[in-house]
Parts: sequence; structure tokens; C-alpha cells
Amino acid sequence: ARPRPEGVACAAEYCVGASLRAWAELFPNARVVGLDPAADARALNGAPGHDRIEVLTCDSTDGSAVAALEKLAARGGPARFDFVVDDGYHSLDAQRKTLAALWPVLAPGGLYAVEDVGDAWAGELAADRGALVDIVGRDTAYFFVETLRIQSATGSWPSTPKMGALVLRKPEDED
Repeated sequence: ARPRPEGVACAAEYCVGASLRAWAELFPNARVVGLDPAADARALNGAPGHDRIEVLTCDSTDGSAVAALEKLAARGGPARFDFVVDDGYHSLDAQRKTLAALWPVLAPGGLYAVEDVGDAWAGELAADRGALVDIVGRDTAYFFVETLRIQSATGSWPSTPKMGALVLRKPEDED
């Protein structure tokens, strides 16, 4: 029942940048930076009431994300982030690649959350000790939170599998 933002593309119940707007509402003092391969997501830049949100057009699964973030830092934006949320491509392969691309820009002590980790691969993502060691330097996640059990169990999203979020914390002494 939220109002649709002026100048932002919406389809059915989804509006471009909905997650970014939610994070900006949750953290009223934060600057929210979104990475999106779709050019229409940039419509959120400068949208009324969303001056703390900036969307960069890039693919989080490859080097274009790091290049876009380096350009942002060169313009005075953050070089490191306290909280990174992967709410992008919802597949095991893409989540691994995004983690590898964005882990280096996470600040020491920061949290990295992988949203929409499906039951089908949640255990595999958390259990793939080799990939975690290669990317984050240790073989255990911080914690796993089940999120969509109520919605999928009640049938409000009948085709949605049970999902959750995998959260990793970067050690304070890691750079």
C-alpha cells in the first residue's frame, strides 16, 4: 500500500529500487548505494524524497561493480561499506560471484548479507567451505536467517521456495 514514487518505473506490485528505498527508510542517516545492471534503475537517482540513494549501472557478478564503486569513491563517495546486501541475481553461482566482487569493498567489522538464499542451495552456499575460504578467508558464515517461511507456508507466495539470508561479518582486523 505504499505510494508509487514519482518518476520510477513500476510493474504490478514491484517498483524499481523498492529494496533500496526500504533500506533508506530503515536507516534514515545512511547513504544507500545500489548496483543494478538495468539502466531504468537509475531513475531513482534524484527522485523526489530519495536524495540519499544513488544507483550505479553495473553487474555485481563481475569487475564492473568494483570499477563503478571505484569511480564513486573518486567522486567523494565511500571507498568501503559498513553493510552490503546482495539482493541481486538469485542463484548460487551469481551469489558466489557477487560475494567475491564485493567482499573487498566491505569495511572491517562490516556485515555482508546474501538475501533470497533458497533452500535448494542455502546449505550448499554455507557448506562450500572452499569457496568461502577463497573469498572471505574463513570457512564459516556468521549466521543464517530464515525469512520467507511464513509467506510461503501461508500460500501468499505459493511458488516461492523457503528462503533465507546468509550473513557474514568481516573481522575488525581484516583489510
